[in-house]
Amino acid sequence: MPFTSHLAELRTRLVRSALAIGIAFLFCFYFADQIFFALAEPIRRLKIPDLTLIGTAVAEAFFTKMKISFFAAIIVALPVLLWQGWQFIAPGLYEHEKRYTRSFVLFGSFFFLAGVAFCYGVVLQ
Repeated sequence: MPFTSHLAELRTRLVRSALAIGIAFLFCFYFADQIFFALAEPIRRLKIPDLTLIGTAVAEAFFTKMKISFFAAIIVALPVLLWQGWQFIAPGLYEHEKRYTRSFVLFGSFFFLAGVAFCYGVVLQ
């Protein structure tokens, strides 16, 4: 393939990845309050009297929802991101190299989600 074809392929993969994150962002923004409640649960469990979570700036509540939704969208869209990365890389590999990396998306998604669960379950708790 010529260099410009590689760039066109990369652009296509990046656009699909951005669309996956965008769609996941809209989905996660709808559930941002529930996600924030789940993330703040370890703090609430400390049973500190008069504990309230506050925003110190005018737009902080909105930006907090945006940040939570964005990071949750990356977690939700990760299988698509890994698949798009694999689809871009795979044509350049030899068959014996592809054998070693066939389960990249499956195991990559599994271990990433296991790391997220470990962080929430061990580090935050």
